[in-house]
Amino acid sequence: MNNRDNFLWRPNDNSATTNIRYSLEAEKWTKAFQSASTKSTVSLGEALGTVGLILSIITLSILFVLICISDLVKWILEKREEAAEIKRVRLFNENQKIQILEKKKEILKAKLIKLELPVLNRSDRDPLFKKAALHVVNKQKVSIPLLQFDFNIEFDQACKIIDDLVNAGIITKFNSNNQRKVLISNIETLNLLFEIEEEREKNKN
Repeated sequence: MNNRDNFLWRPNDNSATTNIRYSLEAEKWTKAFQSASTKSTVSLGEALGTVGLILSIITLSILFVLICISDLVKWILEKREEAAEIKRVRLFNENQKIQILEKKKEILKAKLIKLELPVLNRSDRDPLFKKAALHVVNKQKVSIPLLQFDFNIEFDQACKIIDDLVNAGIITKFNSNNQRKVLISNIETLNLLFEIEEEREKNKN
């Protein structure tokens, strides 16, 4: 059997059978086209849904990054503000400390004037005078034997240092009833005393 035998001949007439066949075939192709169109629509919808999902993920990612950047900037600004506040407090404390030192200095000047201590030539003092003064103020006690032991010096040198400390207003004179007392309470005040002595010596010259 050849292809000619498989060929379905359809007469070109207006018979009922022919019209029915044409109608059935037209209906078949119409359904095929509708089915293909439906499939294309579904595929397009799925594609649009996928694109929408991707765009949503990208948008959420951008929002997340922006939030992280915003939090980071906020944290940096807060840290800068904290550092600035610490600096302001530190400067305030330093200014307060300077004011307190100036006040102590004025009080010490008034005490020295009241004691009417002479303006001494500091070059005549014993070379260990300043070290001995710091030592005495730290220990808050003084005596000739103590200086001899702590500095490993002779009696005469210890006596000279004691005299220098008395003349500088750092310790009291010897009293047979009581031990010598240290008049300067701390190193800070002692340093102020040295500054005042320098000023007095400069004014004298």
